[in-house]
Amino acid sequence: MTRSTAAPRRRIAALSIAALVLGGVALSSSPAMAAETAPIETPVSPAPESSPGEEEVPAPEIGGLPVITEQPQSQVVFEGEDATFTAAATHWDIVQWYELTAENAIFQPIEGATSTTLTLSDVTRSQTNTAILVAFTNGNGQIRSQQVGLFVNPEPNPDPAPNPDPEPTPDPTQTPQPTEAPTPEPTESADPDAGTPSDSDDTPATDAASDADAPARVLAATGSDPAWSTLALGGALLLGGAATLLVVRRRAHRAG
Repeated sequence: MTRSTAAPRRRIAALSIAALVLGGVALSSSPAMAAETAPIETPVSPAPESSPGEEEVPAPEIGGLPVITEQPQSQVVFEGEDATFTAAATHWDIVQWYELTAENAIFQPIEGATSTTLTLSDVTRSQTNTAILVAFTNGNGQIRSQQVGLFVNPEPNPDPAPNPDPEPTPDPTQTPQPTEAPTPEPTESADPDAGTPSDSDDTPATDAASDADAPARVLAATGSDPAWSTLALGGALLLGGAATLLVVRRRAHRAG
């Protein structure tokens, strides 16, 4: 190829490149091309509003291990009461409470205890000395709180109810029993026509009759007259005394 033919060809190539560059600039500046290359905006949906009364759970912060900001504390309650444990941390997305009882050798998760507050309802004496802890977890790992205890005391004795004053029991009304009147004995009278003597007249007559009938009663009992019995007793005593005196004198005479 000679120098005379190479020069025109170079000029043609330079002109072609310049035409292509100018054509591209013209296309990019046209309205149709600008609409096709404009960025597409994605509509953003509004965040759902929480219903009234619903507890709003803060979104966990991500970045490193969780950091416990409030440790749980041991609880001492009476039997039948509720025991509440509370803890707080940052950078967590899962929380779980654990317990260690006399029946378990290791800590076991408490079913349903997945919030920062743990409430054990109506505790019993068998739950005393239970160890409690909470674990916070995120994508970088897990951190556990200190171990605390649950201590359950016996239920205090309730104050005795005051004893109301007993109502007095009315005494049963006693029904008076009828008293039987003694039946008077008939009094014999010496004179039927004289009528019934009074009490004052009967007493002296009865005493006088008793004194008059005394010898008769003695005679009926012994079979003898009381006067003769007295005389016989006296005579017997005199004879006995004389006999005794005679015996004594005879013994004295023999002895002398």
